Amino acid sequence: MATFWDKLVERFEKLDPERQERYLAGLAREHGLLHRVFDTIEDALIVLDTERRIVFINRAARRLLGLTGTDPINRPLLKYLVDGKLLELFAREPLGQAQPAAPGERTAFSTEIDVHHPRPMVLKINVLPLRRHDGPSDRGQESDRGQESVRGQESVGTVIVMHDATAERKHRLAAFQSEKLDALATLAAGVAHEIGNPLNSLGIHMQLLEREIAALKPGRRREELAARVDTSKQEIERLDGIIQQFLGAVRPSKLDTKPVQINELVDGLLEFAYVEIAEQNIGIEKHYDPAIPPVLMDEAQIKQACLNIIKNAVQAIPGGGLLTVTTKLAGDEIVLTFADTGVGMPAERLGRIFDPFYTTKARGSGLGLMIVHKIVTDHNGRIDVASEESKGTRVTITLPTLELERRLIEDGASKAAAFDAQPPTPRAREDR
Repeated sequence: MATFWDKLVERFEKLDPERQERYLAGLAREHGLLHRVFDTIEDALIVLDTERRIVFINRAARRLLGLTGTDPINRPLLKYLVDGKLLELFAREPLGQAQPAAPGERTAFSTEIDVHHPRPMVLKINVLPLRRHDGPSDRGQESDRGQESVRGQESVGTVIVMHDATAERKHRLAAFQSEKLDALATLAAGVAHEIGNPLNSLGIHMQLLEREIAALKPGRRREELAARVDTSKQEIERLDGIIQQFLGAVRPSKLDTKPVQINELVDGLLEFAYVEIAEQNIGIEKHYDPAIPPVLMDEAQIKQACLNIIKNAVQAIPGGGLLTVTTKLAGDEIVLTFADTGVGMPAERLGRIFDPFYTTKARGSGLGLMIVHKIVTDHNGRIDVASEESKGTRVTITLPTLELERRLIEDGASKAAAFDAQPPTPRAREDR
């Protein structure tokens, strides 16, 4: 049975040269239009033949794979994959699938992976097989055979669609973090009340015991009892401090904001912590951008957040090293970076550093970075942490400039005013 393409060629050959030229010119225009349309799509689109050679690639895919000044058409896709995870995924047989399929069978599938080349990002990947359709007669038979006909169709290639889902994952994580904090705030209020009352009672009884011990005759027994009571009081105070710290981390806080010069704030903190830093044989490098304008912030809270990060960096460099502090103006945002050459941390720990009570320190509460995260987000900012074992950690805080804050407030006010100015929607009159 002649295929659709056989019939098309047969009819095309019967046309006169002038009509053939017109048809070919039209096809060329349509082809160019399709290329321009696909190049405007933000998602990466790649079409492969059965040998996994590239037959089409749009502009977004070229950027994603880092292909500049290179023509990859009719060349193997694997040649251009530098990232190990992408290479492993598309080297599988059948293409990209973790599970073996029936001989010659290719099925559509989706997956999400983290890649590091040409930059760290989260990729959502859809792989769709291309199959040959031989025309209306075959399509009629296909409806009778159901899915079995799909398996029997000849595979002619594969379509790969890749979407950068990095921002979407960050938004999901931010929403999840916000939901966790809301739940913790409710829990904290109850826990603080239930634990706070017994702690107060214990504190009062410790004071009574101190008075009774003070009335004893001087001697070894009196000293031992006094030492035990003193230890108990310290532990009570420590537990009360953890509760108050936890409440501060989850309760909504009212910011006492004013314009602050971030360079001066950070420099003052480094001066304050200089003795502790120098004792650990840690050098300090400062790179301040003099063009940074004032930032609207609660100075006390931002100081608390930055000091916590500095102390964490010092503790992560036990044998001496370097702490580099950088500020820079990036558009309407201020970027503050603390980079140390310490021990770093593995990926499984990095994903939990903002979780409440997660700590690897013997005497740590596990609330420090959670509080830092809350302070930064309360200032409409972002905090990102990158780390590599044995190489160090980099903490980046991004805050809006005073001008951006003003614009956001003005935009919000103008939208609210425009909404209020809209006439009410007429309600349908009820039939009486």
